[in-house]
Amino acid sequence: MDTLRRFTAPLFIALLLLLPSTGLATQHYSFELEERLTPLIEWREYGPAAFDEAIAENKPIFLLLTAPSWCYWCQVYGSDEYLYNEQIYPYINEHFIPVYVDADKRQDLTRHYLEGGWPSTTVMAPNRERIYGFSGPRPVSTMLENMRRAVEYVEQGGFSTMARGADYKPMPPRVPSEAELQRQAESYAEYSVNSFDETYGGFGQNQKFPQPRTLMAFLDQYEKTKEPVWLEMIEKTLENQYTRLSEIKTNYNLFDPIEGGFHRYGTRRDWTPPHYEKMLYDNSKLLQLYARLADSTGNNLAKEVSDKTFAFLKMWHDEKDGGFAGNSDAFDEEHYYGEVDRPKEKPRIEWTKYTDWNSDAMIALFDIGTRRRDAEMLSMAEKTLTFFLMEMVDEHGPYHFVSPDGTKGVQGNLMDSAALLVAGAEGYRATLRQSSGQAGNPLFLSGAVRIADYALANLYDWNGGGCFERNSPDTDLYAPDELLIIEKPLEENGMMAYGLLLLYEETHDLRYFTAAVRTMGQFERNVPSLDGGYFLYRAAKLALEQDVLTVFADHHEDIGAIEEQGKKAFFLTTGERQQKPPTERKAFVPAEDPGVLQRSLPLLLLLAFLAGLLSFLSPCTLPILPAYLAALLTTDRRHQILMGMSFCAGLAVIFALIGMSATFIGGFLRVHLTAFTQSIGILIMFFGIMTLFGKGFHGFALVREKPKTVVGAFL
Repeated sequence: MDTLRRFTAPLFIALLLLLPSTGLATQHYSFELEERLTPLIEWREYGPAAFDEAIAENKPIFLLLTAPSWCYWCQVYGSDEYLYNEQIYPYINEHFIPVYVDADKRQDLTRHYLEGGWPSTTVMAPNRERIYGFSGPRPVSTMLENMRRAVEYVEQGGFSTMARGADYKPMPPRVPSEAELQRQAESYAEYSVNSFDETYGGFGQNQKFPQPRTLMAFLDQYEKTKEPVWLEMIEKTLENQYTRLSEIKTNYNLFDPIEGGFHRYGTRRDWTPPHYEKMLYDNSKLLQLYARLADSTGNNLAKEVSDKTFAFLKMWHDEKDGGFAGNSDAFDEEHYYGEVDRPKEKPRIEWTKYTDWNSDAMIALFDIGTRRRDAEMLSMAEKTLTFFLMEMVDEHGPYHFVSPDGTKGVQGNLMDSAALLVAGAEGYRATLRQSSGQAGNPLFLSGAVRIADYALANLYDWNGGGCFERNSPDTDLYAPDELLIIEKPLEENGMMAYGLLLLYEETHDLRYFTAAVRTMGQFERNVPSLDGGYFLYRAAKLALEQDVLTVFADHHEDIGAIEEQGKKAFFLTTGERQQKPPTERKAFVPAEDPGVLQRSLPLLLLLAFLAGLLSFLSPCTLPILPAYLAALLTTDRRHQILMGMSFCAGLAVIFALIGMSATFIGGFLRVHLTAFTQSIGILIMFFGIMTLFGKGFHGFALVREKPKTVVGAFL
């Protein structure tokens, strides 16, 4: 026993030295705190004025993309520990043109600048060329070092003089074949199955975002084939998203069993713990899925979840004007949501109304309300659609958002036109069914027609088909070369094609039919999986039901005349915007490069050594335990503690050297990847030839001697 105590003591001493101290003080981050600190930085609005200022003063642009109304880490970043730290904000004000972007109100910019997650920071040269970027908070010292380098980079003229812009090249128009439509309609669900998690439901093996529209396609398959596997995947997902009251403190999943509604996503494969904010778009689509599951199969859990989610969404409904709030924040996270008896103070609700998210809510409520003949749901959907068609659409298309004070903003983006078109068409069809086919709400039909006509005149590519991402009239919100984005996003084009086919059913206007078919032709090679491909799948199904190929053949001459007229009025011609090649420029080196390592080598060596000691906490070190015991048991008893600690220190150095070598070698190999792969290929071939000829390879012969000194134990 005495011997056991002697050789275990060094390990306990090493571990105790490594235990971190824990502070009791906590910082409460909030939207209100971030709002109070925001004026410390002289933020500009995203737009030409800020870019002109950056060019005139030759300063880099510090672009913050954030969503503090719901994003917890945005609130952390927007505190005096990071962005508003007394070392950071004065430096930004003096050396940068800081630009603040609300990620929800400017989803158009989020699509192009997001660095992986919120909050997102992008540092750009005066010409908006990206220098570097990151997501989430970063240590103050790292932020300062990188900002200093960015300033030097711009002062030395390290950026290009590239003239940005769209290089439009028309694609030949196509009509999808029946086989291609069948593939899009029938293979969508099967492709999505490949990423289904059979253990916890949902899709993927890491953090989990809900994919309710994909599961609605699974429900389509179940109702069509009655194969139980499709239903089992939906139910498996629901069971693992659900939070039981008895486990609310220990196993909180995606669904809130107290107040109803779903959180944004699960941080791990098993959906726990969630990011606690709740979003309108998630809850609308999940409500539609689980209400349909309850109606179709009688699933009691689905009924409970959908009933509670609808009750939750009713709290977000503007009963006076119509429309739904956008989100609620994470608040106190598990300290609030992890309690059965919750505090009286509730999470903050963001009452800004977003067109695309409200369209998701309307589509869901029209679907459920029509199927159930639920007057309350239909009334909420109709009031919301009336508000958006009357107040949020003009000759420049739909606005993206309206703030509680009535301020509207951002027009000309495909996502809002496509979403509101589908909501309008579905709303008209729902009111038509309520009247037993006699007459639908004329406002809903005329509103959908107005949006479709706007899209065909301003977003649709009359040369090849498909809609561009943006053609905005908002000259004060973009740089001149950003008003038009000619990419054709798949998800929104699928939604536009579906909405145009719905509208064709009601109007028999061949313009809508032609644009829908040509749009599907541009994406005929795509069989996308998960929610992004859902409406392309729906459009393909509807196209087969409408027998579009026969219609296209029967009206070939009329369609040709429509397309010729469309091309004459088309706003974009070949070569209208050309890109110029960039000038020579120096590369920007971020603060993690070897130069910083050399300046702080002693500190990093110490940290690497401590990391080596921490390696003893890993199960991977178990194989060396026999060597450790053998070394100590054969050592003079008077020196066992000292020899044991020396042994640990020696191994820590080995672990540290391995880690540091991997870092240096990895960095070198990234730069010389081609030469490395070629050399390794030759080496592997050489080894293979040697093995085939029976030559083999011998290991190193090591001289094994019992350590007699502290230095020997270390070595």
